[in-house]
Amino acid sequence: SEVLKFQSMRKMPSERAINIDNVLIELGNIGKFQLLNLAFIGIAILLSSIVSLTFVFAAGEVNYRCRIPICDDGQAEYEPAWLLHAVPYVAGVPSRCNRYENTINDSSHCWDQNRFEIIKAIACDDWIFESGETTILNDFRLACSQNDWKLAFVGTMNNAALFIFIAAMGALSDRLINTTNVK
Repeated sequence: SEVLKFQSMRKMPSERAINIDNVLIELGNIGKFQLLNLAFIGIAILLSSIVSLTFVFAAGEVNYRCRIPICDDGQAEYEPAWLLHAVPYVAGVPSRCNRYENTINDSSHCWDQNRFEIIKAIACDDWIFESGETTILNDFRLACSQNDWKLAFVGTMNNAALFIFIAAMGALSDRLINTTNVK
């Protein structure tokens, strides 16, 4: 008897059946009001998603290498021909954080492989960036692995501030809306 009772509950009488065509006729066509609301909702979604994506572009990784004193003067290029002798290469890419020590202090000998002491690699204190892109990595000179935590910290602070801001704006909007509606 329980099974029969359950099956009879599942069946809907034909007079109570919902016809989607009747519902759409009752609602009417899409007008200016609906399109305007849809546009405003789309703008709100777009703006909120931009906020969460800004860090990806602001802290993006760009290719860089060590600046070689004397050889890299003015607007230096990323990979000149003489770079093979001045910087260690790792998997066909110039090392980002090490360079060979200079042995000659004359810029006309940059192409000479004897100009650099290839046995002794030293850490960089300045860098050449491959593209014209500007990120916080090259703006604040956060190159090399010892500064990776600083880039990650920027993202952490971005998300923490966003969390606090959203909570504060939610409380503020609730307070403003509730006082407006009560009066």
